Amino acid sequence: MLPIYVQESGKIQLRPILEAVYRRMISSGIESVGIVLDPSDSRTIDYVRSFMPDAEIIFQKIRNGYGGAVLAAESFVQSDLFALNAGDGILLPHNAFNRMGIPSCDNPVLSIMKVDNPGRYGNARTEKQGAKTMVTKVIEKPSTPISDYALCASYVLPKSVFGYLDSDSENVELTPAIDRCISSGKKFNAVEFSREDWISVGLAEEYVKILKRSLDSLKP
Repeated sequence: MLPIYVQESGKIQLRPILEAVYRRMISSGIESVGIVLDPSDSRTIDYVRSFMPDAEIIFQKIRNGYGGAVLAAESFVQSDLFALNAGDGILLPHNAFNRMGIPSCDNPVLSIMKVDNPGRYGNARTEKQGAKTMVTKVIEKPSTPISDYALCASYVLPKSVFGYLDSDSENVELTPAIDRCISSGKKFNAVEFSREDWISVGLAEEYVKILKRSLDSLKP
């Protein structure tokens, strides 16, 4: 619910980052959006119902990690591929989802960025296969990174990823499930963005900088 700057009807506005992600999805051609929420978070639930009435609210009844939030949406997903975006981060370019091939992707897609500290993120190894860059392995916050590339928390995933999520874990992790998909032979395209393209409001001490970056991205 922390706000960032967005542009609406030619005017710069402050909107919760959750709403910014939702509106970006809709404007990119995604027809159905589900938002996974804590059932006790009445403030956010009321806001979504008021300002995003076409979104389907999905409850994560157990606090079992980001992968658990994804797992809660399994019955909502009807297509072979689905877009997934964390609730606290966004790719700033207005055409970011379209660059990822949304809404008509042929393969799963992982957005990546080159960073100085890949051990702080989901870490991705890539290789060129013809004209495309493919992701060949991902690992969550490794002590020894496998590349300089970090995952942005914006993806197009196959529905089969649900079968690789460890539902019995107290903290269900998404990155290992994606890696199991890759190991099974599923092809994942990589779309590279710059480090400045991705913002996340997850760190309180970085929020002022993030807010400024969201504003600067709207300037001509």
